Amino acid sequence: MERYDPVQNRWERKANMKTRRLGVGVAVLNKFVYAVGGSDGGKPWDSVEKYSPINDTWQSVCSMSTARKHLGCAVYNDFIYAVGGRDDCTELNSVERYSDKVCIFIHPFF
Repeated sequence: MERYDPVQNRWERKANMKTRRLGVGVAVLNKFVYAVGGSDGGKPWDSVEKYSPINDTWQSVCSMSTARKHLGCAVYNDFIYAVGGRDDCTELNSVERYSDKVCIFIHPFF
């Protein structure tokens, strides 16, 4: 991963994720960067990693209930929403959300 420093006007290398990811969803929640799903070019993953800018470290957090790549991610009301994407067979129309307070992905009830 790289981070842009506007004061120095340059990019600097930061810690690598634990897993290489293609088609990953990214979101920021409570000052942490989350890498959600994606793949290594093959099967989609349900795994999620959280980056701490203060410690420059990645850690695994709870997985999604559905493996997804090429998904959208958004943050709303202290939840990360994982939207759509693709599994092994087809495009997805499902949504699940993550709370860092209970470390679980659930299908939301609106």
